[in-house]
Amino acid sequence: MPEPSPMPCLTGCLAAILLAWLIGAALRSLRVRHAWILSGVIAGVALGPLGLGRVAAATQASLFQGAVVERRDALLAERTLEVARSTAGSRMAALESADETRLQAELLAAQERLRAAREAFDLPASWVVSLLATFVVIGVSPLLGRVAWWRGGGPAVGVWSAALPVAGLLAALSLHGAATPETWWICAAAIACVGGAPPRVRDRWIITQLTGPSAPGVDAAGAAAGVLALVLVLTGAITGVCGEAAWLMPWGGLLAAWGLAAAPPAAMQRLARAALAGSVAIACARLDLARTWNGWMALWTLVAVEDLKWLGGTLGLMLWGRLGWTRSLRVCLPLADASPAVAALASVALMAGAVPAWMATAMIMAAAVVSLMEPLRRGTGEHLERSLSGA
Repeated sequence: MPEPSPMPCLTGCLAAILLAWLIGAALRSLRVRHAWILSGVIAGVALGPLGLGRVAAATQASLFQGAVVERRDALLAERTLEVARSTAGSRMAALESADETRLQAELLAAQERLRAAREAFDLPASWVVSLLATFVVIGVSPLLGRVAWWRGGGPAVGVWSAALPVAGLLAALSLHGAATPETWWICAAAIACVGGAPPRVRDRWIITQLTGPSAPGVDAAGAAAGVLALVLVLTGAITGVCGEAAWLMPWGGLLAAWGLAAAPPAAMQRLARAALAGSVAIACARLDLARTWNGWMALWTLVAVEDLKWLGGTLGLMLWGRLGWTRSLRVCLPLADASPAVAALASVALMAGAVPAWMATAMIMAAAVVSLMEPLRRGTGEHLERSLSGA
């Protein structure tokens, strides 16, 4: 069989990126400054099965290989098996073994046809999303800047800021029916612990005033969390969680950012926002949120995980730097500012099949919520500054 042309995939990806950028620009004009992840979600849903797939199924199928017929057949086969089991259970009897085997075989065959139909889009699109995510991760990487690893206990604080959210995430995942950790949990933990962006100029000045000679340790803390995330995802690749090489590209971007300047050019930051919205839009266009997102509680769990980064970094700084709680909390606020990287990496994980769809979707939505809460974080920082100045 001839290789399918990549042009439909590239056209669909370009449409998703442009729509997400337009929505993001419109939200910014309404003074919603931190809505690039949300604009990607909106664009993806609008172009996905719930949006364009409902009103123009043929167009959605041509742009995104929506596999409308194959999807319908897979859903029908799944529903038929559920009804047969439910009917047998209502009669206090077990489903006949031959019937169950036949229905399961039909379901597996329908799912395989759906997978094959979608693969023509998913494989090239995973590389597009990975390239966009790599650009985003470099733009907000905790490894931007040359950090002094030996100063201020940065690695210790970084481990604290990563270990606490990872522990919370693993505890939440253990409630989803698995007695032992599954392989993909490694990737989920890596996404959860990725370090935040470097502090802004104003934050950096405040950190310097509050911590004195230990200020470089904050950069080192973010870098330590980023390196820990990279080690986790490499472990996941070695253990076979995902065979897609595209999955490793953004994590390589973490190390590539090591040699960049302490603050990236403004043009890179602006382009990173559009790349973020585009990567999220492409990934969300592959989702049927009405069916694939069954981890509703995971959303609030992951929002809490972002707060655990504050708590973990603050505890680490208190123990290592012997600073007070309020001062440590103000210093560690920038360490939780990782929502762009989380959304970008979760989009790659979704396209590459490294984590289940519900988990990746929950991570993207949680990152959007955390990003929209940026004004609240800034207000918290200003309140802490007033408290410290009045002390």
